[in-house]
Amino acid sequence: MKRDNYLFGLVLGIVLPAITFAAVWGLNSLFILPSGEPYLDLQRLGLLSMLPNIALIRYYLVKLNAGKTGRMLVAVTCFAVIALFLVPNLMN
Repeated sequence: MKRDNYLFGLVLGIVLPAITFAAVWGLNSLFILPSGEPYLDLQRLGLLSMLPNIALIRYYLVKLNAGKTGRMLVAVTCFAVIALFLVPNLMN
């Protein structure tokens, strides 16, 4: 997908982490600690779901030279990570 606009970067930056979060959350529910708690808490799951965005940022900024999409991916990723650190009860 070689589109270069801000809206595409925004949608991609929101949808991909949501899909990744759902997949990792499903895998996390399979691994329960002896205390009955899941292996990863929601804040760590949120941070893990941002990892595909980092690969996309590099792909769009370096490989495709699509500055608008890449910059929006950076903005969405930074906002999400800051929100996960500053508001720990956001997903609880």
